[in-house]
Amino acid sequence: MLGILLTTIIWGGGFVITKNAVARVTPIYMMAARFTIACAALPVFYFKKLRLITRADMLPGAALGFWLAAGFITQTYGIKYTTASNSAFITSFYVVAVPFLNLLFNRARLRAIHLAAAAMAFAGVLLLSVDGAFRINSGDALTFVCSFCYAAHIVLLGRYAKKRDVAALTILQMLFAAAFCWICAPVFEGAPGLSILFGGSGLRLISEILYLALLSTMLGFLLQTSAQKNLPTATASVLLTLECVFGSAFSIIFLRDPVGPRNISGFALMFAAVLVSVLKSPSD
Repeated sequence: MLGILLTTIIWGGGFVITKNAVARVTPIYMMAARFTIACAALPVFYFKKLRLITRADMLPGAALGFWLAAGFITQTYGIKYTTASNSAFITSFYVVAVPFLNLLFNRARLRAIHLAAAAMAFAGVLLLSVDGAFRINSGDALTFVCSFCYAAHIVLLGRYAKKRDVAALTILQMLFAAAFCWICAPVFEGAPGLSILFGGSGLRLISEILYLALLSTMLGFLLQTSAQKNLPTATASVLLTLECVFGSAFSIIFLRDPVGPRNISGFALMFAAVLVSVLKSPSD
């Protein structure tokens, strides 16, 4: 249980770190560095698993890497134009979206509780994102797209993990996510601005990317995997929803994100929808 709680704290802190970092480096290059470092570090823990990777694992690894990269890119671009606390809660919509994509890809049963959770979550997104003129914040819209990318990743991972080695898939998806980011970065962001690494804030930026790569990505995965061996899935799922709570709390404390009745109502609806979804999932 402590492992899951530590994971949610690390991931919650990642929203603050990302918000600070995107002020100095473009999102796709930052994600490329993050996945590259994580991919290079994972074999330290899973060196023996490298021998288990087969040609048949490549396509699933590429599919997972694509959706993982798409999720992180849209989330990171989104956080440039919204608050870190909004990003934390809107990202959690992926929990609500999973049953709908599971219906689409796997023809899984969709229950009334899923529709209720989706309605609550969507109302929460509207409270957080739409202004008085009924215009949605572009950062919130990108983050909403990100939640569906994460949901697609989770659905596909659930399918592939039944037939493939999970550690091998993890290494491959990190590798392909890094590759997709390195391919996309020059196309959408031009040449990398490496001069930032040698400026006054270079050391801070490097430390932020290392936090995201080694703590949020690599250590977070290791802690989650280890903890879920000893915890029921339902318990782990509920605990993991605390990521959005920690993310919002850290954003309010360290970034001075605004807090008002509208924000609080939106956060409450999003959190309630996520809890409803994860509490009902094990029996679905």
